[in-house]
Amino acid sequence: MVFQSLYRRFRPQTFNEVVGQEHLVNALKNAIVEDRVGHAYLLSGPRGTGKTSTARILAKALNCEQLDAGEPCGDCDSCVSIENGSSMDLIELDAASNNRVENVRDITSNAALGSPGRRKVYLLDEVHMLSTAASNALLKTLEEPPSHVVFILATTDPQKVLPTIRSRTQHIELSLINVDLLSLHVRNIAERSEITVSDEIVNYVVNRGMGSVRDTLSALDQVVAAGGIPQERVSVAELIRAIADKDLVAAMSAVASATAEGVEPRDFSERTARSLRDMFLIGAGVIPTQIFDDEVEALRESAVSMGRALNVQALEVIGSALVDMRNASDPRIILDVALVRLLGSHVEVTQLDVTTGSEVNPTPNAVGEVAKSGFVRKGASAAREAISNAKSVSQKTETLVEAPLISIPPPPVVNAQIVAHPTEEPSQSEALEKECADDLSSDDEGIALSYAHIEQIWTKEILPTLAPKVRARFQASRLVGVEGQTVIFALPNPVHRERCEQLKTEVELALSKVVGTSVLLSLESSQENDSNESEKVASGENIIDQTDDSVFAELEDAPPDNRTSVDRFQDAFPGAIVLDDGD
Repeated sequence: MVFQSLYRRFRPQTFNEVVGQEHLVNALKNAIVEDRVGHAYLLSGPRGTGKTSTARILAKALNCEQLDAGEPCGDCDSCVSIENGSSMDLIELDAASNNRVENVRDITSNAALGSPGRRKVYLLDEVHMLSTAASNALLKTLEEPPSHVVFILATTDPQKVLPTIRSRTQHIELSLINVDLLSLHVRNIAERSEITVSDEIVNYVVNRGMGSVRDTLSALDQVVAAGGIPQERVSVAELIRAIADKDLVAAMSAVASATAEGVEPRDFSERTARSLRDMFLIGAGVIPTQIFDDEVEALRESAVSMGRALNVQALEVIGSALVDMRNASDPRIILDVALVRLLGSHVEVTQLDVTTGSEVNPTPNAVGEVAKSGFVRKGASAAREAISNAKSVSQKTETLVEAPLISIPPPPVVNAQIVAHPTEEPSQSEALEKECADDLSSDDEGIALSYAHIEQIWTKEILPTLAPKVRARFQASRLVGVEGQTVIFALPNPVHRERCEQLKTEVELALSKVVGTSVLLSLESSQENDSNESEKVASGENIIDQTDDSVFAELEDAPPDNRTSVDRFQDAFPGAIVLDDGD
């Protein structure tokens, strides 16, 4: 006897044998019993979930001579012929290879012809592969077929099916099978096939199947043929661990070892993306149905170790790599590049000692060491310097002495200069500022501020050191008073004040550094506006920011001075058409 794969030998022959699709089975059985079978069905779902098998069972039930409560008998001539593939009542067409208009026209021209059974069933598999012209040729017949014809369309990607076709069918979605039901099905198949399987084998093939019955049984065939579970020296868990440790060398070594063992890079990436997805869901409190209970705790620990931000970033990068692998000549290169994109920045920061500027030998576990040792405190002045280095660009670091550590995110290094790296967690920045502010206030409590001093240093020492955007906003400010450690500035209007409120932290830091004590900034709107403007503010009308355009001329991305307001408006809204510029 010719050997048949397990998924072919044990393909469902009745509705009761379909695994995990109770909603589909109940809908079709009720329609058969009540004689309310639709003229067209669209079955969609992942591969190996039973779309084609269910369509064949429906064809058998529609023509069965001994129908029992919606179930085909499997013994009559019609059921036997459909099962053997020799029936004239079931016409199957693979739309992936028969996707031309001529193929569809053959169907529409033969649909009106009679058949031996009561109903003629057309099964179009992978219907999303039909060309647009072929899909349009099917529309009319699909909408109003002969009374004895039923169309069953199957697809793994229903979004690619024309909306006009979807609207003419009853769309039923099939889902992946949960691990408990799939494990029970594997044990049942193994018992019927006289195959001895252990719990380890069942877990392995179910994980490989990823919710697909066909893929699970194919994995069981491979295990039986190999005499056991293949020994993989490199697992997905090692790559996940390397990503959690931000260890690029270990991550790329895991990929290299896996490919050397014959593991397909795309398959390795798919399993990695699946683990990252499960970790994300478990971290959010959602337990996926496609994993075993004993795996939940390990995935939860991995999620905590990796962190939510890195988990999301890794999932996005690996997912994009999977898309790029579709047309890549060497999928491994795509995966290697994705890992460099994900972890490369963590390697660059270890190439230079932040405190001395000298090169260091990076090690796989050196990620994060710079953050722990790069910034230390030396009284209030060192605290101010740490804040300034974290928020400014291209500023050389000073030699710092060993002291209690301030833990902040490591900045990238450019030409032996430290470039400020935006903190991933705003709360860390706020905590640092608060800590340093406490130190400043405690160490320099005796320094008093004066109006004359602030007025003297504001234009010459403070404004030139600010970032261009901050300097442009505060150019229109006016010093109105000093109260203790608080410096009060007036802005032209409330709108301008609100914008400056978002940027005042940098100004406070700059003032604190120059005067040698902690400085707070208080912003208020000017009371010298004319009455019309006051009325607008009182009425809640929007006030246009009155900052002179000239103050933005220093911005690197500012437009040329000779541009008109219309030109700038068109730059801000690409594709806009000026109907009337007022000339």
